Amino acid sequence: MILQELCKLYDRLKDDPSYDIPKRGFSVQKVSFIVVLNPDGTLFDIQDARVKNGKKTESASMRIPGKFPTRTRGIKPYILCDKTDYLFGFSSGTQKLKNFEAAREAHLALREKILTPQFQAVVKFFESWSPEKLTEDIKSKLADFAETGLGVFKIRNELRCVHEIPEVEQVLAADDSDVPDDSDDGFCLVSGNRAKIARLHSPLIKLSGAQSSGAAVVSFNWKAATSYGKENGFNAPVSVDAVEHYCVALNALLKDSRHRFRLGDSTVVFWTGTQTAVEDDIAKLLDEESVPAEDTATLQRIQAFLKNLRDAGTPQSALAESGYQDDAGTRFFMLGLSPNAARVAIRFWYAGTLGNFLQNLREHHRAMRIQPRRSEKFKDPEFISLWKILRQTARDSDGIPPLLGGALLRAVVENLPYPTSLIQLVLGRIRIEGRVDYIRASVLKAFLTRNKKQEIKMSLDKTNTNPAYLLGRLFAALEKSQSEAIPGANAGIRERFYASASATPRAVFPIMLRTFPHWIAKLPRGREIFFDKLVQEVLNGIEAQSGFPAHLNLEAQGFFAIGYYHQTQEFFVGKGANEEAESESDENPELPRSE
Repeated sequence: MILQELCKLYDRLKDDPSYDIPKRGFSVQKVSFIVVLNPDGTLFDIQDARVKNGKKTESASMRIPGKFPTRTRGIKPYILCDKTDYLFGFSSGTQKLKNFEAAREAHLALREKILTPQFQAVVKFFESWSPEKLTEDIKSKLADFAETGLGVFKIRNELRCVHEIPEVEQVLAADDSDVPDDSDDGFCLVSGNRAKIARLHSPLIKLSGAQSSGAAVVSFNWKAATSYGKENGFNAPVSVDAVEHYCVALNALLKDSRHRFRLGDSTVVFWTGTQTAVEDDIAKLLDEESVPAEDTATLQRIQAFLKNLRDAGTPQSALAESGYQDDAGTRFFMLGLSPNAARVAIRFWYAGTLGNFLQNLREHHRAMRIQPRRSEKFKDPEFISLWKILRQTARDSDGIPPLLGGALLRAVVENLPYPTSLIQLVLGRIRIEGRVDYIRASVLKAFLTRNKKQEIKMSLDKTNTNPAYLLGRLFAALEKSQSEAIPGANAGIRERFYASASATPRAVFPIMLRTFPHWIAKLPRGREIFFDKLVQEVLNGIEAQSGFPAHLNLEAQGFFAIGYYHQTQEFFVGKGANEEAESESDENPELPRSE
């Protein structure tokens, strides 16, 4: 189904100039240098063809006619566009005589087919050139391009490269349209028609993290994969045309930043069955922080749509209210890919409607919704990106499990339970760091809401009698009373006891409660009464639930963290409210401070 939908996408993109899909017989190649020849075929210069992209220097993309077969092993020269070892017999400081000889034979074989003076000059170059003619100056120039891309030919004082001359294009493109000699007739699994079957699937997929030459989605090269005498791509018969179409369409998506985003080690591409306006904003909807800060108009539009989606009636009404004239019934596809040496691993595949996707995205944001931190120094995002969720699972990005990104995306896009490893890893980071922030609390709330069918409010819920939730509130109250009594302490109870308190509360809380009276004794009278009443109120709820449990499982540890977060945020009120409550407490010692 994946290949079939990509072939349909090719039919849609091939006539769209914004995607620059090459016609049959052409391909887009990365060109780093230009070999400039004199009309007699002698070498004049080697010029840099790379372009600036911000602070980076990248190879230029050029539309090249002719065959560019997969070159994972063996010697396979390309015509008029190749690497330094094929064009000059030199690469990485060593001579490559066999590669140059193969390129020479390939170009000389076309001498009678392409009679233009420009191509004949290239033929003369191959006839007269030998790697022994490499000077130190030429070697130094070639060294800059040996690993960065391909080179093309141009004749001195001409504007066009040799491969851009119409007569040359016509011959090379026609030659590329021929069916490979190693193809057999068979029924194509994509089209269902009888056609020539591709032995190898190319062009290769240009996926970030894969080998520079590209990787294959469908590939067989083990003897164990050979059955009934069929080898390579004949094990999964796909026609030559279908292979070219799905490979070109997938590369077009990977090249277009509007239709891809990174999640962990995976690259995710997406598209709709017919062209839609919201299609170009899907990546921004999943990660609004990908919008540049200076692009305030786009950022406001994305945030407005997400709010409409989360709070309004249906996905169709959210689309309409946000100015998208799209049909929620339009087919929508999402594909997650990861590099695996010379192959592409499929991490995730979703096929549904745009409305279903948006509905599931809405359910995700509703499950994640929790009170942001009230301290002014924190600017918590209203809609948390998937990447930020993944970052809560490891100390750095390299530690994120490779399969977790695909599992998380699947849970969001298909409205499935979140992966259990997500809460395990987030709780592990909390225990190590002793920090429960807005994003981590949101993740835990979403997990408990969806996976455990628990009802959890956005902010402090004094009616919640869950023992673990009450324990989290109690820990927050004890921490706050200690920090006010002993300001500037090097290590408070959070750093010392959070991990053990959230896992084995019976062993830890009695110790802290014995010290609690000494902390509040150092506080002003109003604050002493406030903390004493708060702690006693929570303790009464815990004792009503059979006291301190010996152990808390993962679900209970999640409740502990949320109770801790809710109670902590309840302490962060405006300065005016603090002063007013303090004044009321001083006037009437029996009146608890309102938080």
